[in-house]
Amino acid sequence: MTQATVKAGINVYAETNRLNGNFDQIKMALVPDEALPPLNPALKQTIGITARQSRMLQLADPALKEVLANHKDKEPVTLYLAGPEPIPNTPLPIRSVFIKQLQQQTGLAIDVESSKVFPMGRAGAFYALEYAFEYLETSGKKYIVVGGVDSYWDPLTLGILARDKRVQTIPGEMDAFVPGEGAGFLLLSVDEPFQGARKLYRPGIAEEEGGRYSDKPYRGDGLSQAFRKAIENGTGAPISNIYSSLNGESFGNKEFGVAVMRSSDSLNPEYDHRHPAECFGDLGGAFGTVLIGLAALNDRNYSLCYGSSEHEFRGAACVA
Repeated sequence: MTQATVKAGINVYAETNRLNGNFDQIKMALVPDEALPPLNPALKQTIGITARQSRMLQLADPALKEVLANHKDKEPVTLYLAGPEPIPNTPLPIRSVFIKQLQQQTGLAIDVESSKVFPMGRAGAFYALEYAFEYLETSGKKYIVVGGVDSYWDPLTLGILARDKRVQTIPGEMDAFVPGEGAGFLLLSVDEPFQGARKLYRPGIAEEEGGRYSDKPYRGDGLSQAFRKAIENGTGAPISNIYSSLNGESFGNKEFGVAVMRSSDSLNPEYDHRHPAECFGDLGGAFGTVLIGLAALNDRNYSLCYGSSEHEFRGAACVA
């Protein structure tokens, strides 16, 4: 349904009962409650799980079950999971214990001890992917799951973003985004029977010194470096599609322009720039895996997917 919605260009924005400082309703793109499984009763009794974490467990549940539905290997699988990045001076929204809680929620065979979380926002999946490549090269294992999950349905997060006039409202904001939520998971394998599947190449990851919360100059070097490394790790063919985490805020436009200009020799002159946040909002930590999933499902063209976090993290990867 997500793939079909994006291909049709349909957005699922809706007004909510959340208000900004002017009592304007905030627009969001939320997964319907009836589409989510209930939280495991045992987790309801667990001290320390926040409402946002509970929501993310519910979001991740059906997506993780779907990606492992045809996985015949009974051995517990390692999971590298991207999640929301913290806003400065706020608690870390996801920790390693989330993996254990997700195992409890889903009942799936997850190797909790070898799994990791990457609380790095939009670029988190690409950092998780880099570690996944290292894992498959050194562990002798044939499979790993890379995932991402996030939700902006959180009073503290929405309050700070609304204070800074960064979220879309019913009256409208000039330079703002629509908060969303979601989850995406990728089953990666080096096993021979999977050689006919779509190929995902080693990512390029880099850091932008002038991130949103930095006092250093914002030059767009980080994303440009991530593009270059991802392209070098790919097939060398011209890139036909770029799937981006641009969310409607002007902040990310500069680095995208710099990255495209510096990598222009590797792009098809008529490349298609796709920014599906216009359909399902900003997915935060779930963005990377969802973009890669869309690139793998939509067509057979050679694509570049990228994510830019609020902080310094930048990542990109090619799909063929």
